[in-house]
Amino acid sequence: MNIVLIGGSIREGSYNQALLRFVGRHLRLIGHEADEILLREYPMPFMDEDYEREYGLPNHAKVLRHKINMADALIIASPEYNGSFSGVLKNAIDWVSRPGDTDDPPAAIFKDKKVGFMSASPGGYGGQRGLAQIRYLFEAIHAAPIQEDFSLANAYQFIDGEGNWIDEQPLKEIEQFVKQLLQD
Repeated sequence: MNIVLIGGSIREGSYNQALLRFVGRHLRLIGHEADEILLREYPMPFMDEDYEREYGLPNHAKVLRHKINMADALIIASPEYNGSFSGVLKNAIDWVSRPGDTDDPPAAIFKDKKVGFMSASPGGYGGQRGLAQIRYLFEAIHAAPIQEDFSLANAYQFIDGEGNWIDEQPLKEIEQFVKQLLQD
């Protein structure tokens, strides 16, 4: 399978990017393709239909849209900000959901696309409120979320400030999450 991994954090040493790095390595080890997307490398203006009308889709949105279109599945890991997922992730989703120069209806790129959600947080809830919000969004755009999310509370106990794993206890649970995504 070709799986695109999208992190909702653009922060250096992000816990969520550390989750995705581990998932990417694991997927490649078991014979799958994993394309790790760092949204900081895909800057886009705020979603604005006036901008779109005048300039079309931003180039980074086109590239990201192509990668998502070619993927068999997505894994999205986002921090929780104020009870929801990150704004940079929402903006990227809004842009790539636009049809651009295709005849597709809005959000068609996500229709029936298998997607798994992850979150890591220094707090005790592990980003669960943000996961609920992102699941709601992807259900609304007719994606196919897997049943279980992965949430890592108190992430600082497992991942250091540079984004390196210092305690591997959660890794087996992450592997189970990946196994769920890979099942038909």
